Amino acid sequence: MVQRTRLLDRLSTATRARLILIHGPAGYGKTTVATQYVRMLEHDGGKTAWLSIDEDDNTPAWFLAHLVDAVTVTLPRLGRELTRVLEAHGEGAERFVLTTLINRTHTGGQHIAVVLDDWHRVTNPASRAIARFLLEQGCHHLQLVVTSRARQGLPLSGLRVHNELIEIDAAALRFDVDESRQLLTGTTGLTMEDKDVAELEETTDGWAAALQLASLAIREHRDPRTVIRQLSGRHRVLGEYLAENVLDSLEPDLLDFLLATAVSERTCAALATALTGRRDAQAVLEDIEERDLFLTRLDEEGQWFRYHHLFTDYLRRRLERGDPERLHELHRTAARWFADQHLLSAAVDHFHAAGDDDAAIDVVEREAIPLLEQSRMNTLLGLETKLPTTAGAMRPRLQLAVAWAHALLHHRAAANDALSRLEAVLPTVPGDEEADARAEADLIRATITVFDDRLDHLDEALEACIARADRLRPWILCGVADVASFREIQRFDFDEARRWQQWARPHHRRASGPFSVIYGYCLDAVAAREQLDLDGAETSLRHAMHLATASDEDNSYSSRLTGALLGELLYEQGNLAEAEGLLDESYSLGAEGGTVEFMLATYVIGARLKHRLGQHEQAAERLAEGERLALSLQLPRLAVYITNERIRTGIGISQVSPDTFPPGLPSDVPDGIAQVTAETTEEAAIRLLLAAGSDSDRTHACRRARILTESISATDRPRASLYARLLLTECLVTVGSLPEAERVLLPVLEQCARSGLVQPVLDTGPAVREIVRRVGSERHGRSISPALAHFFDRLHTAPQPSAASENT
Repeated sequence: MVQRTRLLDRLSTATRARLILIHGPAGYGKTTVATQYVRMLEHDGGKTAWLSIDEDDNTPAWFLAHLVDAVTVTLPRLGRELTRVLEAHGEGAERFVLTTLINRTHTGGQHIAVVLDDWHRVTNPASRAIARFLLEQGCHHLQLVVTSRARQGLPLSGLRVHNELIEIDAAALRFDVDESRQLLTGTTGLTMEDKDVAELEETTDGWAAALQLASLAIREHRDPRTVIRQLSGRHRVLGEYLAENVLDSLEPDLLDFLLATAVSERTCAALATALTGRRDAQAVLEDIEERDLFLTRLDEEGQWFRYHHLFTDYLRRRLERGDPERLHELHRTAARWFADQHLLSAAVDHFHAAGDDDAAIDVVEREAIPLLEQSRMNTLLGLETKLPTTAGAMRPRLQLAVAWAHALLHHRAAANDALSRLEAVLPTVPGDEEADARAEADLIRATITVFDDRLDHLDEALEACIARADRLRPWILCGVADVASFREIQRFDFDEARRWQQWARPHHRRASGPFSVIYGYCLDAVAAREQLDLDGAETSLRHAMHLATASDEDNSYSSRLTGALLGELLYEQGNLAEAEGLLDESYSLGAEGGTVEFMLATYVIGARLKHRLGQHEQAAERLAEGERLALSLQLPRLAVYITNERIRTGIGISQVSPDTFPPGLPSDVPDGIAQVTAETTEEAAIRLLLAAGSDSDRTHACRRARILTESISATDRPRASLYARLLLTECLVTVGSLPEAERVLLPVLEQCARSGLVQPVLDTGPAVREIVRRVGSERHGRSISPALAHFFDRLHTAPQPSAASENT
């Protein structure tokens, strides 16, 4: 490979350029220059990621996935984090993934160059916007190196104004006479006269591909002058003319190898063996590279290779003209090989190229449930977009999987669309299979209902699945247990919720992936927490987190869901540092953040923690995002919790008054979700009355807090009762009823001591904490348990809220 010294010298000072744009016609050596620049950076300790653009990248989801894959090759830890973020989001994933990439690059402080090779293939404005975002929002630590036949789709003017653009065009890419001599004599081993080199450079106009092809032709010809004369005046057809002459001079078995392996955008020894039957494929690939037959290795180890696209196009055209049936069979072979490696996108593409759409659908349908169980919903949905719509709609199993993926990502309308397509084709399905599919479809609808924070029609769906339990897959039965546990939690029957998860344990062991299992452990933890069995809750959550992080597929979605609940639990126990990390991670889930229980942890407790640490802008941001989601997803329970938290922290309550809320608890509510929503609404009204300032308002607040406490205590809800009594204590202190406040508070403190709950007491406000401090200082004259004595010590050593947090 000729070193483009003059271009590399120009690029050697380009590390602070946000964009290096290398553009020119096909075959001008754009990729070669980018490759040499990358090697120069890596030699100096820099990090690079290489993305070869293909037609899939016109779909933003695939462009983003391929970008993440490219980063993962060089920076596995960052790549895994980006994969977690990507799989945790459907719509809107670009913002989260790209922001994470920019932020981690900036904080890491290391120069990273991302190469986008063949950018001209991207024509979709939505895909182009991804590169624009990186360029407009990134910093100098993150550099894009773009090779393209055109200059469209990039914010060039703004970068040029700020001197952050280096542009190398066709004129700069042309080989001069010295570079032409180096390429020609270095590859042929011949001594060429200066006039011959100059003539060939003029004939090819410095076109790198033509020069390389010419060098191959000259190598096989006894008289270089004859070749050069033949090439004169044939610039337009030079590529094909030289390719024919070069290929015709190759050994037949090597030519056959080239033709067979050119069907794939990239190849490796194992794939080449499958395509050619040759066991020495690695040696042959290295020989082709050594001969400069337009083959470039894509990694340092030489495992993956790619032909120059001009050469590939010619080889494929030649094979298509000479043996189209063989071309189709080669595509089928490549498809099967990629499918066996679970490289599903490439497998689908090759099945399409072979004209075998049914096989493409088969492979996606077969892998759909494993993808779901690895919480790779977006990967499944991306594959589904590659399939022919009409044919895919006729596959019940595929439509069920697609409906599951959309349902789990809160895509209500898309999930229902998939179920409608399923209903249209179910009459063609044999009897038992039709009944199984209908039961599963009912469970998907029940799951959508759960994510909508409702309970209607859950019983019927669960009964339909239980009746067919001996025929349904473990994935479905785990889902049955999860829906049932959610239902029982909202009925306040926490023992029954946990029994459902015990019922599911044998099915957990038969599941092909951890996702449904993890969700079950999370719901078990929710029920345990409501019973104040915090040890049991933490055990379930730690096990769920272990399953998520130990999976080979790196379950980002699962780990972030689990992290939301674990972060909330750790916050309540006073472990603020670990809680902050987990809640920050869960914040990236967005609209795909699970049921309302998970969202409450992410947005309400996440905001409370940020406020507690004095990070008020971040607290306000979390509440605003939670409020937006509550509105867009129509989740009243989440909305009222957000409002209540605003009142607790003083963030954004200027337009809220006690008159906004109903006067007291409603006498009749349809279910536990509505009851908790009403109770939280009442708590918000009480807190507003406390903040109003007048004696009558505070007295009114105290009366309503007593009623609320009595109402909650009438149900078997230990955690809710504890929080209600803490609120009542705050009210009693505010109206000056200190002896009664102490009587209410002491049993609460005993319960907190047994459960290890530190933070709820610290969050009650300075007046209540003063009572706690006084009781703690007088403990030697009181009859208190050893657990409570130890608890006072923990409260004394726990970090206290900052003055700014108290006064917000």
